[in-house]
Amino acid sequence: MTEVVPTGFPSDEGGNPVSTAQTEPFKTGPSAGKRWRMVFGLVCALIGVVEVILAPGYGFGSLDRPKPAIFPLVVGILMIIAGLAVVFEKETAETRAIKIPTWAQAKAPVMLFGVIVVYVVVLPTLGVFLSSGLMIIAVGLLLGQRSWWKLALAATTIVVATRLLFVTLLRVPLPEGILTGLLW
Repeated sequence: MTEVVPTGFPSDEGGNPVSTAQTEPFKTGPSAGKRWRMVFGLVCALIGVVEVILAPGYGFGSLDRPKPAIFPLVVGILMIIAGLAVVFEKETAETRAIKIPTWAQAKAPVMLFGVIVVYVVVLPTLGVFLSSGLMIIAVGLLLGQRSWWKLALAATTIVVATRLLFVTLLRVPLPEGILTGLLW
């Protein structure tokens, strides 16, 4: 009488069942991809903690005269929650199979990060409006938009709407920089 091995189970050349312990290495701890996501989550949570600690320094103001502290406080809390969610997410077979991206795959996000770093560096000099307009154009170019008039229209619209909302309606002062006086 021949023993039948159900399909889907590992077997040797003769059809005899074998233990998966013989065919697969024993895996303990998180995969390399999960470890990188845990580091990323911890860094995000840590940045959020710093934002929450520093936010009150901007002042909260009142309902009729708000000050800018509420935005970094909310963003900091959201970064803490998101960072911890990434750290404690359950690793599944699908997430274990995720590999660290190649340079071709990572180039656009790395360049976007570079644009954000340049934005932060030039913000005190150029001010929030000019810096934001230039960043919108740079991000548009990175995303493949080649029409200059569409990029200029988008940047101008967003900058003017931001100024109207925060400076005019809410009376929240934003960093102006040395060139803003020439624009307004």
